[in-house]
Amino acid sequence: MRARKPSRTEQGSSNPRRGVIALYVLFGISGIANTTYGARFPSIRDTLGISSAAVAWIMVVSAVGGLTTITAAGPAVARYGERICHRIGTYLQLAAFAIIVAGLQVHSFGLVMAGAAINGMAVSMVSIPQNTDAAGVERRAGHAMLPKFHGMYGFGCLAGAGSSAVVSSLGIDARWHLGIVAALTCATRLVAIRFSPISQSVAGLAKSQAAASSTLPPGAAPVRTGTMRAWLEKRTLAIAFLVMCFQAAESAGNNWLTLGVVDGIGASEAVAAAVFAAFQLAYALGRWFGAHIIDKFGRTKALAGSAVVALVGMGSFCLAPGVVVIAIGALLWGAGVALSYPAAIGAVSGDPLRAPGRVSVVSAIGGVAGWGTPPTIGWASSFLGLRPAISTLTVLLVVAFGLTRAAAHPQLPMRVYHQSAALYHRTIHR
Repeated sequence: MRARKPSRTEQGSSNPRRGVIALYVLFGISGIANTTYGARFPSIRDTLGISSAAVAWIMVVSAVGGLTTITAAGPAVARYGERICHRIGTYLQLAAFAIIVAGLQVHSFGLVMAGAAINGMAVSMVSIPQNTDAAGVERRAGHAMLPKFHGMYGFGCLAGAGSSAVVSSLGIDARWHLGIVAALTCATRLVAIRFSPISQSVAGLAKSQAAASSTLPPGAAPVRTGTMRAWLEKRTLAIAFLVMCFQAAESAGNNWLTLGVVDGIGASEAVAAAVFAAFQLAYALGRWFGAHIIDKFGRTKALAGSAVVALVGMGSFCLAPGVVVIAIGALLWGAGVALSYPAAIGAVSGDPLRAPGRVSVVSAIGGVAGWGTPPTIGWASSFLGLRPAISTLTVLLVVAFGLTRAAAHPQLPMRVYHQSAALYHRTIHR
């Protein structure tokens, strides 16, 4: 039978270098979009005339949207493939930003909350396919690459925070800022998706098992690929709870750092955005160079060191009397939380057939803290003050330090490696 000639898009996506570049672009674009939204929270609060506790409600609906979607994103990626899910998430985020801008225009708290909920759904729907693709690239490369992809996300966050600081200092309205960023980032993402690495659903890989079985060792049984089985794996759950602890600290920085600077030391929004940019710079550099740290010292030691650095940074931020110490604390805080998520995704993605389910579990449980921490901090700040409320998260960093052993590379059965190699070979050369 004559083989079907691949389309131009498929030819581009099967080019390894082009696919890696496309993934870098996708991660960077996500960072720009997400951080621009977070950096303009002070303007959103002031435009709507609401309190920090009301901002917490905006974060609550984002959390609900994100958590309800992330549990379904893994099975969706397994069934339909990364690209389809990635496009759906992109369109959702464009709609979310449009609704938020409309809500600010008419001073409607309800519309902004609706947009925030859809944005939470969009972030989750983009995150799983993006990370599953990146984990596949790392698996085939044979060394740590996920931190670099997430480092590009950090550089995107830095670009978003830096541009937000400039835009805010110039007095440009948040409505124009958010609308333009949404249009540019979503258009760029849709182009980059066309050239992302070859995307095949787990269902498609499973269909290749029969043909690939001839390359397996005698007597080897096929690997079961059900995505829901990951919820019963002790190691996957331990890594997920480790991520949950780190995600709480990271999410607090992404969502409350600017308001913490403004309310904590009486700085302007422009100064707060600059400190937030310092946080994002450390975050990006920690991820970019973290790949070398993981390769040299292993995931366990890298994560243990990260927990200590994050603990010192968060404590310094919460106790700082002035802008210099608070900026140093933000740098250490950002560097400390940088490696947790990419290291965890790499730890659970060794088997391509089970990777979507495991990534979904880690993201869902981590998302409980990632989405749930901001509103919790908002409510607690009403009683304790914002920086004291943030300081309570240091307890979770101590717990994370104790869970780092779970990230050690497991000794998987050799049939998993044989089968994964055979299926990948057939996917690329079919």
